[in-house]
Amino acid sequence: MISDFVSGAVAGLAVAMPIGAVGSYLIGLAARERPPTAAAAALGIASVDGVYAVLAALSGAVVHELISEAPGWLTWAAPITLVLVAVHTMRLAIRRHRGHTGTLAQNSTLSPRGRTSACSRSRPSIRPR
Repeated sequence: MISDFVSGAVAGLAVAMPIGAVGSYLIGLAARERPPTAAAAALGIASVDGVYAVLAALSGAVVHELISEAPGWLTWAAPITLVLVAVHTMRLAIRRHRGHTGTLAQNSTLSPRGRTSACSRSRPSIRPR
């Protein structure tokens, strides 16, 4: 009984402990502002998370019904979509690497020290003595 509780608590902490972008913003806000301001921001974010949780709980049955009626085409649609996105990303990466598109290839020149962008060309270079 105790081991089940401990394993559940450890699993819950592993899910709840990571601090994301909003958590880091709140930590920075709490360091810069007064405590009531940081508390109000945290309560606002917690209330929005609560609304999202209620919406997810209420709409879960409807989404389950929609998904359970179409398991055959979803089984094929998911991997096909994943492959299409991967091929598209690979094509873009190859085209950018070869210099056909992208701002790096359009705004750069080859200098004796290597490739420099338009921003670094406008700055004066610092030469060692």
